[in-house]
Amino acid sequence: MPHFTRRIDRGGPTINVLLTVSAARFSALEKNGKKAPKPIVANGLIDTGASSTCIDQDVIQRLGLISTGQTHVHTPSTRDGPVLTDEYDCGLLIYARTTENPYAVPNLPVIEAPLLEMQGIHTLIGRDVLSKCILIYDGVMNTYTLAF
Repeated sequence: MPHFTRRIDRGGPTINVLLTVSAARFSALEKNGKKAPKPIVANGLIDTGASSTCIDQDVIQRLGLISTGQTHVHTPSTRDGPVLTDEYDCGLLIYARTTENPYAVPNLPVIEAPLLEMQGIHTLIGRDVLSKCILIYDGVMNTYTLAF
């Protein structure tokens, strides 16, 4: 089972991931003779409090993603009730090592999360992705391990 152990930095358990257009979008673009935008290496924060993976508006624009609908989102800052947020489909890859096959989610529904980049991250890796992984958070050793 591919896995890695990393230090937890000041921002929490972060990881570089590769974000792409979804496999379905890639096929549609290719069918119409268009090129897909280049994949984006993004700084992600592993967030067990997020039920869905979220990506920053800048990444959405750079990948040319098109909203697939909207959903209600509850966060600590939405005290007055849920807010309506755009949904998108993208692809996500996590590499343990460049020589191993990545953990790939080719058609991942994600939600838009504005202002993530201002915090130095581009994506929150939510439980939708983590539910297929083993995550060990070792606060004493200040490390985390992710296996998939």
